[in-house]
Amino acid sequence: MVARTGAEYLAGLKDRRAVWVDGHAVADVTTHSAFRGSLAGMAGYFDWQHMHREACLVEGADGDSRHVSHLIPTCSEDLGVRHRGLKQTARYSVGMLGRTPDYLNVTFAGFAGQPSLWRAAGNDQGHDNLVAFQREIAAKDLSLTHTIVHPVVDKRVADYEGVNLEAALCKVDETADTIVVNGSRILATLGPFADEIAVYPAHPVPAEQTNIAIAFSVPMNTPGLKVLCRDHYGVDRDPFDAPFSSRLDEQDAFVTSITSRCRSTGCSATATPRCSTPCCAVAGPATSCSRPPSAPW
Repeated sequence: MVARTGAEYLAGLKDRRAVWVDGHAVADVTTHSAFRGSLAGMAGYFDWQHMHREACLVEGADGDSRHVSHLIPTCSEDLGVRHRGLKQTARYSVGMLGRTPDYLNVTFAGFAGQPSLWRAAGNDQGHDNLVAFQREIAAKDLSLTHTIVHPVVDKRVADYEGVNLEAALCKVDETADTIVVNGSRILATLGPFADEIAVYPAHPVPAEQTNIAIAFSVPMNTPGLKVLCRDHYGVDRDPFDAPFSSRLDEQDAFVTSITSRCRSTGCSATATPRCSTPCCAVAGPATSCSRPPSAPW
């Protein structure tokens, strides 16, 4: 069994991640009063896949069960299986949770299912890293957040010119087994409740600016990574009276990084075929990390 239960998901968040809300540091997100309802809602999502396993779970190559959102369709029958599973998954929140893990599971399954795109310009290692990471997401049933939006400070100039280019997240250095990045991205929905944060461009970048064409993911408990939450909108009320606000605040956050070196998982990088680094969802100092490639499942 690979697909996690709600209890297993919550246990995975007890990892000394640095989270701040309302100006105060959070010692343990799983016990903090502000997050109690939201995390109960997220744990319920993981339990839901077991309650409706016939629709929500499929068998992986290793025989273990995993959420249908990890499926890489190869035929119309696969699409039908995934449609039924995602429809049942959406019923859990009546479609009100937009960042449950299946959202990015499908995204990375789509990435991994398009090898010709990622192998372009000789980026075979980047493709292999991406496929290995997608397999790791499925094998560990990870909950991902992501930050993909390039902050445009000055609308009078192009996205990657002038002050906008200065704010862009880009590769500034590399070592034998890592890259170093500096810059900004916006925003991390589900930030304090995720296992890892994935970073990649939401839109095409200029072909000549390969230092911006980077994609990577790192664990939320990476040393130096700090999660700064917006005001929490959840309420501590009976779900019968407040079915949405008592359970379904997905908690947006800024994620900042201070210079650190850490272990990370496989990545895809069109600018460099090596592994990757913590991100800055707001501007911060350059950061670096390394992580060995993931094993396939």
